[in-house]
Amino acid sequence: MFNYFYIEYTPKFIVEVAIYAGVPLICIPFNGDQPYNSAIVENLEIGMWVEREKIGEQIGEALIEILKKKKYTKAARELRNKILKLPPRKHIFLEKIAEAIKEN
Repeated sequence: MFNYFYIEYTPKFIVEVAIYAGVPLICIPFNGDQPYNSAIVENLEIGMWVEREKIGEQIGEALIEILKKKKYTKAARELRNKILKLPPRKHIFLEKIAEAIKEN
């Protein structure tokens, strides 16, 4: 079985795409919300954060870690499966509106 991963500078939509695909990330945050997004990725254990200033020394270590330790792929796939089991947001939104109408 292949172990796919994604290396990116971590804008929010890329994190969402990787989660939807169920693949771990190697994050290289630059600015804005990217450090925050990278911290979430590490906290969820679906990837690793590589410091931009130390990319030369850390990227190889991160690649080896992601490829050798299956916990990142496992966590990414589990999160994907949890999300796919959720009802569509439109459905949730309409249910909440129906509940609010019933209460009034």
